[in-house]
Amino acid sequence: MAFINYLKTKFAKTILYIMGWSYDFKGLSYKQLTKQFPKAIIFGEPHTSLWDIVLMKLFFWYYGAFDIVFPVNSKYFKYTGYLLHNIGAFPVQVSQSTGLTNSLIELYNETDELYLHIAPSGTRKNWIIGVLVSIL
Repeated sequence: MAFINYLKTKFAKTILYIMGWSYDFKGLSYKQLTKQFPKAIIFGEPHTSLWDIVLMKLFFWYYGAFDIVFPVNSKYFKYTGYLLHNIGAFPVQVSQSTGLTNSLIELYNETDELYLHIAPSGTRKNWIIGVLVSIL
C-alpha cells in the first residue's frame, strides 16, 4: 500500500506541476496535521466545474492525504461508480431528502479519524451563499 501511495503522490506532483500549481503549508506535514486534528470537514469552494474533483484528489495525494471521503451526486455513479468509490466518493441522492446531514454528523461523532471534503451546493454561481448554508 505504501508503494501505491508513493506513486499517487508522484503522479499528483507531476500533474499539478505541469498545470502550474504549487502550495505552501509552512512546513507542516500531513502526519503533523492529522495528529493534531484527527477529524476534519474540509470545504472546497468555489465549486466551479466537474474538474474540481480531479484537482481536489490530486491536491490531497500531493500532500499525502489518501483517506479523504466526499459526497457525489448519485447520478454520476451509473457509469463511473467503480472509479468514484476507489477515490473516496460516496453516492448522495439529491432529488429527495435522505437525512444526509444527520448521517454525516453521526459518522463524524462515531469515528476516531475522518476527513470529509464537501464542495457546497450552489457554489458554482454564488459560493458565499453555498458555504453559509452548509455551515448553518
